[in-house]
Amino acid sequence: QVEDVMESTVEKKSSTVEGETAEKREKKTPVSTENAGEVTRGKWYLSIVTVSDEAAAQQAASGLKSQGYSNSGYYYIPDYDPSGKKLYKVYIGPFASVEDAENALDDEVRAASPGVYAYQLR
Repeated sequence: QVEDVMESTVEKKSSTVEGETAEKREKKTPVSTENAGEVTRGKWYLSIVTVSDEAAAQQAASGLKSQGYSNSGYYYIPDYDPSGKKLYKVYIGPFASVEDAENALDDEVRAASPGVYAYQLR
């Protein structure tokens, strides 16, 4: 279930990667839209969880869809970790503004994913 994946792999906004926050690094890291569906640069998204296993990302995105978030999905983040570890971001979006993104979550998903945050894909 989504909660199981999120519980063990939630990416905290303040976590660091080589001395810089993951949020800052994410803004300048290119993404592969191979698995993305409707990802659009310049739009706002909610980061639900980041995982290193594509099957877990697919399961989390499917779980969100079954909870009514038809605009959820995941994408691969190439070259995020210098060690070569693959990462997949599970998201809900796109939204026109950060306010729209932050207002889109219900209490159940917010409780299951305490590290959720809005970001603009650049």
